[in-house]
Amino acid sequence: MKAAPINMLEATRKAKSALQEIVGRQTETVARCNREGEEWTLEVEVVESKAHISDNDVIAAYELVLDAMGEVLRYSRLRRYRRADAPRDAAA
Repeated sequence: MKAAPINMLEATRKAKSALQEIVGRQTETVARCNREGEEWTLEVEVVESKAHISDNDVIAAYELVLDAMGEVLRYSRLRRYRRADAPRDAAA
């Protein structure tokens, strides 16, 4: 019997867990999660360098692509920035 494909909640959990294992740092936020066909594309943020003042923390955003079962197909670091320099939502 074939296993059922993962849903969005499972995709976010698997992406955070996999990235934490890959980069060796605690994941912070899933900023984006999209499904196209059989693949999930997620953007996950990680604190790469903790500072005394949290505005100075260095954050890295990674993109992960998972298959329908939640296995990582590929990942890449998209950018690094200080928390204080993070783009703000237009609604905020």
